[in-house]
Amino acid sequence: MREFKFRAWDKVKGKMLYLAKTQGKHDTAFFYPIHYLSLTSDSYCFMQWTGLKDKNGKDIYEGDIINYDEYCGVIVWLDFYSQFVIQNTEDYGDKKKCEQESINEYKDEIEVIGNIFKNKELLE
Repeated sequence: MREFKFRAWDKVKGKMLYLAKTQGKHDTAFFYPIHYLSLTSDSYCFMQWTGLKDKNGKDIYEGDIINYDEYCGVIVWLDFYSQFVIQNTEDYGDKKKCEQESINEYKDEIEVIGNIFKNKELLE
């Protein structure tokens, strides 16, 4: 069975909220303190876990900034391929080349170094 995990960026408070479990007869997953809000809320940006961990054992989520194979990229979901990929933007003088690469191809080399909300400067 595939495990699903999510995190949410709180746009108002500027902080990341992670999945929590309640104690009781059945474990129920929710984002504390936003478990009463709709997933379509404009105050939060929800990101799914890729199902992979980086080379240091850290969960890799959509929106993470990563180092891999001497490059820097962002984990994104591509509907066209129905999979998570690495969005790699490289400078070529006055032009930028944007490529998507398979996350599975580099899964043993990936290191999470930040995310697109807290560490945008890492992409410059």
